[in-house]
Amino acid sequence: MDLIYYDDSLKEQWDRLVKESRNGTFLFYRNYMEYHKEKYKDKSIVFKDGGKVVAAFPANFTNDYVYSHGGLTYGGIVLNFSLKFKAIDEIFKKILDRYREEGFTKIIYKAIPYIYSKVPSEEDLYILFRNKARLIRREISVTIALQGQFQINSSRRRIIRKAKGKNIIIEESTEYSEFWNLLTDNLKRRYNKLPVHSLKEISYLSEKFPNNIRLHQATLEGEVVAGVVAYENFRTCHLQYIADNDIGREEGALDLLISHLIERYRSLGFNYLDFGICTEDGGKYLNENLIYYKQSFGGTGVNYDTYEVDL
Repeated sequence: MDLIYYDDSLKEQWDRLVKESRNGTFLFYRNYMEYHKEKYKDKSIVFKDGGKVVAAFPANFTNDYVYSHGGLTYGGIVLNFSLKFKAIDEIFKKILDRYREEGFTKIIYKAIPYIYSKVPSEEDLYILFRNKARLIRREISVTIALQGQFQINSSRRRIIRKAKGKNIIIEESTEYSEFWNLLTDNLKRRYNKLPVHSLKEISYLSEKFPNNIRLHQATLEGEVVAGVVAYENFRTCHLQYIADNDIGREEGALDLLISHLIERYRSLGFNYLDFGICTEDGGKYLNENLIYYKQSFGGTGVNYDTYEVDL
């Protein structure tokens, strides 16, 4: 099996692997990875077997550290369906050896949460353990198993019932500017932060990935009062951004919107609806109000883990 550093000539083969892989998501398509490529120095690796790309390692580097991936929610090894444990173990060894030979001292490895894989694909976690990797970050998310048993709690159902009696309109939109203003104001006021993506970036990405990135809005009298940006990955929907304004909060618009999305994705056959993490400072601080709110829709915990491997 041949190890090759990624370059633009491999874009088509890389993207084909991601599409056909057992654990890749659209975040690993090169058009997504490279929307902010000026911020991250690429050090991605591909593996070829018989001329075909069978695995990929999305990565960037800073000084003597390799990150998989610094610009994405998660990284890790993207695997062809045909690969068995022995081959994956060999791939991981070759990754470690190559980076070590080039003078890198650590790999920061953001594992793909299991909810994004088409089939169980946690060989990497065992291989990390065997290579004495250290868990350095654990962030808890809330996820609804849409095809299983879940229940929205009584107080949330009451708010949703009342909201249904208002003139709130739920709609999908391709125009992000009004919601982005609402989201930005919300994040500044509550957390003194900005969205990870700028309006220009999310507009670009939604145009590149119209079947994966969708904006769902709740409007009242023509004004956007709540919204959710949904990332659709195979049978998992991740709510990338969730926000409402004061009017939306008072009228229960966000709760109504989320209940609509739960039903939408359940009826479409999705397995999971993931609300995203409820922590700060690498998982050391838990936002208890936020996790309570997300779990009130019937969700339970999924961890987003990051490991450190010495080279």
